[in-house]
Amino acid sequence: PAPAAVATDVWLFMSAYTSAADMQFSALVSQGDLAAAEGLAETSAYASIAKACSATGKVDIDCVIDETAHLGSAIEDAMAASNVAQADGFHRPFADFARAGVLRALDLFARARGEEETSGILRINAYDRNVDHASDPVFILFLAAWDAGNRNTTRATELVHQSLRLAPGLVVARAPLDALHIRLSRNAAPGVPMH
Repeated sequence: PAPAAVATDVWLFMSAYTSAADMQFSALVSQGDLAAAEGLAETSAYASIAKACSATGKVDIDCVIDETAHLGSAIEDAMAASNVAQADGFHRPFADFARAGVLRALDLFARARGEEETSGILRINAYDRNVDHASDPVFILFLAAWDAGNRNTTRATELVHQSLRLAPGLVVARAPLDALHIRLSRNAAPGVPMH
């Protein structure tokens, strides 16, 4: 089993995790230990959302999206309260990290449960939250690889191209994606559009 995550504020600063327990949740989900992951509901915001939104037996997408919004708002409110009830410009970016992070974590959670369609919908929602300061180049490459695996190489290439401004290092992914796009286009059945 994954060892207990130990992370200081320095490690968590500007990351998608709100606590070390969120990191632990993601590690346990990645290992397939969903019971232990859900057991972190008292200490991990992500585990708490996963537990609440899968109580009916399936991961409820609307519940996850609503809880993601509530978590972001709670973070902004808590930061404003600690700043004598005054919001500062840097409060929203920290909330945006959490909004994107919880959707990514719940995407992994749904996939580990075998709910591929739910996972895909949460992944697209996570991409919508993966903007500006909350953008994660590793997630962008993950999404592009998923698209390419689903024979959607055009969007995969567009994802990488659109993200180059925020993460110039993604340029290395362009050549293999272009090659894959050409190969899949050539293998397309007659009468099937290549894009």
